[in-house]
Amino acid sequence: MYKNKISNLITAISSGLFEREHIVANVLLAVIAGQSVFLYGVPGTAKSLIARRISLAFKDAKHFEYLMQRFSTPDEVFGPVDIKELKEGRYMRKIEGYLPSANFAFLDEIFKSSPAILNTLLTIINEKIFSNDGKDVKVPLHALIAASNETPAQGSGLEALYDRLNMRLLVEPLKEWDNFKNLIEGKFEEANVSDDEKITLDELNLITNGAKAVKFSPQSLEIIKEIRENIEKLNVKNDQDDSSDPYQQSRQETSDEQILQENQSQIYVSDRRWKNLAHILKTSAFLNDRSEVLPADVLLLANCLWSEKEQIEAIKNIVTQSAGKNLSSKLIIELEQRATRLADEYYQLCFLQDDEYKTKNFNGIPHYEFSIRLNKYTDPNDQIDILFYVPFSPFEGNPLNERGNYERRIYYARDSAVNMGYYISVDKGALRGGWLSGSFFQQYVKGISSDPIMPIALRKKGDMIAIDAKLRDSNLNECEEILGELETIMNETKAKLGDDFSKSINIFLSGNQQNIVETALSNELKAQKRLKTKLNRLKKDISVHEIR
Repeated sequence: MYKNKISNLITAISSGLFEREHIVANVLLAVIAGQSVFLYGVPGTAKSLIARRISLAFKDAKHFEYLMQRFSTPDEVFGPVDIKELKEGRYMRKIEGYLPSANFAFLDEIFKSSPAILNTLLTIINEKIFSNDGKDVKVPLHALIAASNETPAQGSGLEALYDRLNMRLLVEPLKEWDNFKNLIEGKFEEANVSDDEKITLDELNLITNGAKAVKFSPQSLEIIKEIRENIEKLNVKNDQDDSSDPYQQSRQETSDEQILQENQSQIYVSDRRWKNLAHILKTSAFLNDRSEVLPADVLLLANCLWSEKEQIEAIKNIVTQSAGKNLSSKLIIELEQRATRLADEYYQLCFLQDDEYKTKNFNGIPHYEFSIRLNKYTDPNDQIDILFYVPFSPFEGNPLNERGNYERRIYYARDSAVNMGYYISVDKGALRGGWLSGSFFQQYVKGISSDPIMPIALRKKGDMIAIDAKLRDSNLNECEEILGELETIMNETKAKLGDDFSKSINIFLSGNQQNIVETALSNELKAQKRLKTKLNRLKKDISVHEIR
């Protein structure tokens, strides 16, 4: 419904703003969501131009812009005192044309303004109320864009105001040479936005109400939970680093996942900011024509959670890693679990889980049956096969022969390291007619080899067990059902990875963020193909299984 319109707006507004497209997209998102924006960067990086371009997106909206200074007065921002009213004892301001009458405002170098202005801004930004002669006036301000080349110093008293600036974007000088060359050669394009393309104030209200109805997917909530936990871990590590020996600390190398400067402050995100950021994510989903916040939307938090420049990389890594692990579909995980459970049950029930051995009972006691072949010492070609029987319960001694008597020629000992394996020794003094096992220099001679021998096997582990036809058909139907659901998900994943991927996934993501999503989707498709191969193999095994 809104996706094409917003996408076209982003393209039109960012025309000629080299390397600023993702910043324009994020500022526009936050402003539409009614959340204040902070543009942070050195002078001359087009922060003011971005704010003016954003104003072009709205039809019939009132805008206010002002460059703050240390000596700026409230009159310059909130309007001059009405002299006529003052003569009658009322301290009222003429607010028309000033910030209290604006729908959108841009305040450059906001932290340079006086305490009197900043304190009034707190109420305007958060409660949308301006006190005029002691009377609360509801202001139409939808969103504020603030800019500065510095962040508030700790203990400066600006924390409350800074906490209300939810979308935070670093605006850096141009990096690509071609873009810089176009800049200095004057290849600059003015933004051209027609009235039909602009967003009306009525549409803003519709978007706001629509975004409120958007729900968070379980995956997106899981990512947010992990982000909060990782920020807390980062803060704990920072505390530990600060309290460690300075000499040792200076020698420690910091990993990419834990980018912290030696004196970096804590990363603090208030509950109020989390609530406002949640509304930004909901608005992102709604403007992408969805009714649910997906993991791709959560990537936008990388532009919202930092407070100081030194925290930007750390926050970006936390958000990226948390989202990357959870971008795959939970449906696939569920299908994998179903497929694994089906395969486990099938192979456990329908195939022999252990070797089966030939046995014989003596006096009601079951014995395993063994067979060894001995060579006659005087004639290696003259051989004899001896059957003997060992009870199930492991112990050492002489086995029984076929008649149930002790076989004195053989001595056995259980090998604890090999399941069902026995060491066999032959007593040469008990042999008749010169039957030996080959070696005869000790009283008990190892038979055949030094390796343990096994009982006579009837069936080997993994041999097929015939099953009922109904059980086979039931397993086959479930396998086909999983394959059908998997095919649907695979088609959806392939569609997301189509030619129009960069526009279809999320219109507010940067190129790098889109790459993260694309990589995750590609890996997910590979996992889906592996699961399909596994299921087809299982289906073939079930379909040819022997039935009884």
